[in-house]
Amino acid sequence: MILISGCSNGTVHVTVNKNQSVDLAMNVKLDSRTEALINDKMEKLLTDKLKEEGIQLEKRQEGKSTIYQIQKNYASIEDIGST
Repeated sequence: MILISGCSNGTVHVTVNKNQSVDLAMNVKLDSRTEALINDKMEKLLTDKLKEEGIQLEKRQEGKSTIYQIQKNYASIEDIGST
């Protein structure tokens, strides 16, 4: 996903658990102008592709901004490269 500097910001958290599983979480916050560039068809394509990969996508509003939260759990570090 290409993000436009200044119109969005995001964070990524990677947690490696004691059992060697990995939790990946990403938040992307888009301002209203940037969100307007993403039409419903493009959002559905993204959601469908992520779902195929077993990745959860949630969308919520925060004031005039939209936040996309993406989460994926892996059984091990080696599994990350296989998706």
